[in-house]
Amino acid sequence: MRKNTRRGSLMSASAVVGAIVLAALPGNAVAADSGVPAASSSPGAYVAWLEAKSEPTASETAKQFKALSADKQEKFLDLINDVETTKAFLDNVGETQDTRTVRAAGAQVIVTESESSNPLARTGTMWAEHSVYDTIFGVRVTKVAVRTNYHVTGKDTDKIYAGSASHYNYVPVASFSQGVVAEWISAAPADNAHSEVTWSAEWTGGLGSWSKRQRVWGDYRGFVGGYLTDRG
Repeated sequence: MRKNTRRGSLMSASAVVGAIVLAALPGNAVAADSGVPAASSSPGAYVAWLEAKSEPTASETAKQFKALSADKQEKFLDLINDVETTKAFLDNVGETQDTRTVRAAGAQVIVTESESSNPLARTGTMWAEHSVYDTIFGVRVTKVAVRTNYHVTGKDTDKIYAGSASHYNYVPVASFSQGVVAEWISAAPADNAHSEVTWSAEWTGGLGSWSKRQRVWGDYRGFVGGYLTDRG
């Protein structure tokens, strides 16, 4: 597979770019002659692309990116523009509930987090969420999250509500889609509320695709478990 290049330099095959690789928004044209999206063709272009968005998360990513040294900004763009190393990273994403470091000259980590409501009274509406972030040099560039919403009485999960999913993506080389969120209550004695969603991505120029499913479950204690893994 050919490598994307920027300013005539070949990207490192040994680099591993982290990404849950989410949506490239409209207007991410591929820069002529370079093979990379215009939005990430230079540090200035990347900052301008982020600052044109309305999401607070984009503003925070722009702030963090601008705080990097010029050398790290260049390496950051090399990583997010390299399709082959992005795919190599994604092939290694599996079931985990821990912070996981991936080799990319010390630049890359996946951060898995969980959150939940945990009221003192064991009766009422509750929720639990599983989130996976990708960071480069400490800058969060992607997020996928799925949430389950449910009702408990004592230790009994007695009602499930519509689940939800959310994401952001500041890696312009890929496009992204989200499936329908499914929810259910597992059989006793587990008695957990579950929500699950499938995320899919395609790379610029038809260079490949990726699909993962993300699940979270909770009970009267709040968050119980979650993962992002291959479909199936």
